Amino acid sequence: MKQRLRLLLLCCLALTTPVSAQPGFAPVALGTTPTSLAEVDAAIATQQLLVRTEESRRARLASELDALGSARADFELRIIRQGRALYRIRRTGLLPVAGGFEAMLGHLSRVERLERLVQHEIENVRVTRDRQIALQRDIARLDQSVTDARERLSRLSGDRQRME
Repeated sequence: MKQRLRLLLLCCLALTTPVSAQPGFAPVALGTTPTSLAEVDAAIATQQLLVRTEESRRARLASELDALGSARADFELRIIRQGRALYRIRRTGLLPVAGGFEAMLGHLSRVERLERLVQHEIENVRVTRDRQIALQRDIARLDQSVTDARERLSRLSGDRQRME
C-alpha cells in the first residue's frame, strides 16, 4: 500500500514538474513583480517570444482559413453541378424502362452514384464550415493572447526603465 502511494506521489510530481517550467507559469505571469534587472530582462524576452510565436501561429491559421474558403467555394460549385445532373437524370421518369431491364439497372446505378457524390460534397462543405468556425475561434483567442502579452511587455518595459 505504501509503495503504491509513493509511486502515485512520484508520478504526480513527475507530471507537474514540466508544467511548472512552462512560460505561462513563471512568477511574472502570476502577477508578482520581478525584483532584479535580470529577471525583468528574462520576462521581457519570454513575452517577446510569446508574441512572436502567437503571431506566427495566427498567420498560419489565417492562411489555412483562406485556403478553406476557396475549397468550400469549389465544393459548393460541385454540389450545384452534380445536383443539376442528378435532377436531369431523375426527370427522365420511365424512359429507361423502354430500354429494357439492363438500361433500367444502368439508370438506377447512375442515380445512386450521383446521390452519393452529392451527399459526399455536402458533407465536405459541412466539415469545411466547421473547421472554418474553429479556426476563427482560434484566431480570436490568439489575438486576445497577443494583446495581453503586448500589455505585459509594455508593463515590463516600464518596470525596466524605472529600475535603470
